[in-house]
Amino acid sequence: MRFRLAHRFDCTPTELWSITDDEAFEQRLGKASDSKREKVEDDVTNGVRVVRRRITLQRELPGPMRRVVGSNSISYDQITRRAEGANTLEWEIEPMVLQGRFVGRGTTRVVETATGCERIIEGELTIKVPIVGAKMEKRLVDDVSASYEQAAGIIREMLAAR
Repeated sequence: MRFRLAHRFDCTPTELWSITDDEAFEQRLGKASDSKREKVEDDVTNGVRVVRRRITLQRELPGPMRRVVGSNSISYDQITRRAEGANTLEWEIEPMVLQGRFVGRGTTRVVETATGCERIIEGELTIKVPIVGAKMEKRLVDDVSASYEQAAGIIREMLAAR
């Protein structure tokens, strides 16, 4: 299932990246989204920063999802790649379960506007599981959308505090 989200901020793209790259932002997002967010890799190779973050949702999954994944919660690695100074970040998700039956990838772009900037997240989340896959995709896209809304609120709070 493809999705697109957009959020406007009263700051420059550089200021927005400085907030989203800050570990304080990650800690606040973890609390707000009831998840554990642990950085397991942060490396720069040929001018591209690669960050791998292990995310474990602390809330219980709905019954049908629990049966498919065989667990009460979900853990996954989110890998992001962004060239130094670039305003586009590529991301992908590597789940700890459903490997080979899940695709999660996309981009996050930050574009300058007349009054600040806009963050545009476009991606695809696909779950290849008979019968319940489409419902799981819808639930996942809804959760991702809610998480990015929470993130936008935290970014605005952090901007106001500067």
